[in-house]
Amino acid sequence: MNTKTILTLSFAFCLFAMAKAQPEPGTFSITPRVGVSANKFTGDSDIELYCISQPTYDSYRSLRIGSVTSKTLTKTQYKIGYTADLDCQWQLSRRWALVSGIGYSFQGCGYKTDSYHPVYDASAYDHLSWDIKDVRFELHFLNVPVMAKFYAYKGLALNAGLQAGWLMQSYLKAHAGFCYNVTGDYYLSFVDDLRHFDAGRLYETDAESKEDKSFHRFQMAIPVGLSYEYKNFMTDARFNFGWTDLSDAGGYVRNISFALSIGYRFDIVKR
Repeated sequence: MNTKTILTLSFAFCLFAMAKAQPEPGTFSITPRVGVSANKFTGDSDIELYCISQPTYDSYRSLRIGSVTSKTLTKTQYKIGYTADLDCQWQLSRRWALVSGIGYSFQGCGYKTDSYHPVYDASAYDHLSWDIKDVRFELHFLNVPVMAKFYAYKGLALNAGLQAGWLMQSYLKAHAGFCYNVTGDYYLSFVDDLRHFDAGRLYETDAESKEDKSFHRFQMAIPVGLSYEYKNFMTDARFNFGWTDLSDAGGYVRNISFALSIGYRFDIVKR
């Protein structure tokens, strides 16, 4: 038997070994996964964005507001994000397994806005016209799930459990357009600092602000999913329903997400 034949048989044996749809009882395995997710807020998720024109200060350095206009957004929509996870699985029996691990998820929410149309009005005194679009919250979570996994049929499994999440960063982002009749400084609720504008010009800007004080740092979620394994490759479809309140600014907000990911299972320890 020549070397080429030995290598061919060895490769075929490896493929056969990997072709098992699920690990044997007593196996410990790890599965790195990457995927995409669709995320949205439910509950009291309305937000109000405002703009202060010509802000001035009195002698005690307290703010005297020139004029304020605001826009309230009430209609949420799904925001596409991405996920990266490392699952650790203990195969307890032929049907049952325990799964935990650690993962990163990009969550958040988008908001529907009316047609984007900032207009400059030269006839109005101290006129301020502004509009916004692409308004969204972007939240970065570190998650630790603990789930029970039930193999229903040849690699097809149902998953359910609890997930703890820690908020690492949060941002409110939007694209805005501004038109003014006078030259001066203006403050936006979703921008971290004052900005200066000249009269009679249209300004376009991508604005963002940190929203660490708007959300709780910890949340619990209920993950429920369906996975399929073939030759150590895995596809996982998972729905995460926020169990605890996410908002730290009043109201009650929950985060829901649907994630679809792919991964590869490495069997580390076998019985």
